[in-house]
Amino acid sequence: MHGSFEYTPSPSLFVFYEVLNNSFGSELEGLLGRGVRDEVYRILESKGIRREDLPNKFDRVIEVLQQVFGESSRVIIHRVLRVLYEKYSLPVDFSSQETLLDRLTLLRDKIVIDYLRPGGLTDSNFADSHS
Repeated sequence: MHGSFEYTPSPSLFVFYEVLNNSFGSELEGLLGRGVRDEVYRILESKGIRREDLPNKFDRVIEVLQQVFGESSRVIIHRVLRVLYEKYSLPVDFSSQETLLDRLTLLRDKIVIDYLRPGGLTDSNFADSHS
C-alpha cells in the first residue's frame, strides 16, 4: 500500500471497536477492581498494546491475559463477549467449540456485514460517531 492511503473503518466497525474497548475496561474493573484493571492496562502497554489499540490487537490482549491470569483469563474474555452480544441484542451461545477469539471475530464480522448497532444508539448517534 502507498503511504497516502489511510484505512478508515466502517461506522459499524468503528462503533464496535469503541463498544469492545469500553466493555473490556468495565468488565475487567467489575470482576477484579479498578486497581487490577489499571495494572492490566499498564502490562498491555508494556507489551506494545495501547488502550486505544486494544480492539485491533485483541488476539495479543488474550495472549497477555493468559500469561498474567492463566486459565482464569477465559472468564474475563467470556464476560466481555457476553456483554458485547447483549449490547447488540444477539443470542449468547457458547456451546460450540470455537475459541473465544473466533467468537469475537464472528461477532465483529456479523456486525459489519449486517450493519448492526448496539442498543440505545440512534441513527444520528451512529452517523456522528464516524465523523
